[in-house]
Amino acid sequence: MPFKSYSIHPFTLSLILSVLAGGVFYAGAWLITGCINPRRNSTAKLQGRVNNNPHE
Repeated sequence: MPFKSYSIHPFTLSLILSVLAGGVFYAGAWLITGCINPRRNSTAKLQGRVNNNPHE
């Protein structure tokens, strides 16, 4: 009877978990920096309007 294993290789499992953890920490850092400086996005939008169309 041939040996069948349906478990994931430890290296593959480690790689997947590392990528998932990195994504979670990246999303958390992105949310935290957005809460710390919420005016950053509105300031960039205002500067973009001024720079793209000076006649407004």
